[in-house]
Amino acid sequence: QRFVPEPFWTIRLEVQKAGQTIKFSWRRGRLFDRLATLTLYELCVEAAAAAGPLVTSVIEEPKSRWRPLPLNTVELSKLAATKLRMAPARCMHVAEDLYQRGIISYPRTETDRFQATIDVRALVGAQMGSSVWGGYAQGLLNGGRFTVPRSGPHDDHAHPPIHPVRCAERGELQDEQWRVFELVTRHFLACCSPDARGSRTEVEAEIAGEGFVTAGLVVLDRGWLEVYPYSAWVNDPLPQFAVNERLVPSALEMIESRTQPPPLLSEADLISAMDRSGIGTDATMHDHIQKIQTRHYASKNADGRLEPSKL
Repeated sequence: QRFVPEPFWTIRLEVQKAGQTIKFSWRRGRLFDRLATLTLYELCVEAAAAAGPLVTSVIEEPKSRWRPLPLNTVELSKLAATKLRMAPARCMHVAEDLYQRGIISYPRTETDRFQATIDVRALVGAQMGSSVWGGYAQGLLNGGRFTVPRSGPHDDHAHPPIHPVRCAERGELQDEQWRVFELVTRHFLACCSPDARGSRTEVEAEIAGEGFVTAGLVVLDRGWLEVYPYSAWVNDPLPQFAVNERLVPSALEMIESRTQPPPLLSEADLISAMDRSGIGTDATMHDHIQKIQTRHYASKNADGRLEPSKL
């Protein structure tokens, strides 16, 4: 409520190449001084008209997206809120029902690492009969793709990470139960999958001493993302650029914008903040969030974010 927006200015460069519109970002990012930005912009316009942007650097480097850590209660609550649009308290209620039916492991745990005594390969094998991801599980074990799960920093020495105990089909479960079970199972299979691999290309161009940069990505191996629809890695390749190549700009603009206030907290944001600050435990955080809504200390707005009430 006390936030006062400030104007700022930036310079945007676009070029057409190989039938694509390539957007370059200004290396300076933004300036809060209009006159300084205008001066630099006019220099860029003059230089671009005379010779065009010059490619000064083309860098290619391997890029990886690590497979997720094994699932604990805090992460399950956050994923349910962001990916399933399900309240953390409701998610835990559903997860406990699945545990009581022997379908998933105990859902209240701080642990995000599998002990050596747990046969993770056997847990993957239990999913080979699934009509949804059975083929993927089979590819992990029989196709040489199985990867030992990463070890996180938390271990309560009481319960393992949340994982599927047996295979279940959609027809056995109610809608919410299936969605939580699917999230738990896909997350577990993702933990046992190779990292996603790609190649990132960064191109820098210069006009009148001002740097502009763009980047593209080619996904070489989707790895764990094949079984995990809750996270995306977009294949966004760039056309070929060469150092010392002159480009023809299709747009070179000075743009005015204003700073924006930080967004209100979502339930997932609040769980992360509580976890960092040591407020509540993995077993009680979702109850606290539900309680502040029940008592009308806060309510969800149209965007699903928590808005404090006036006390």
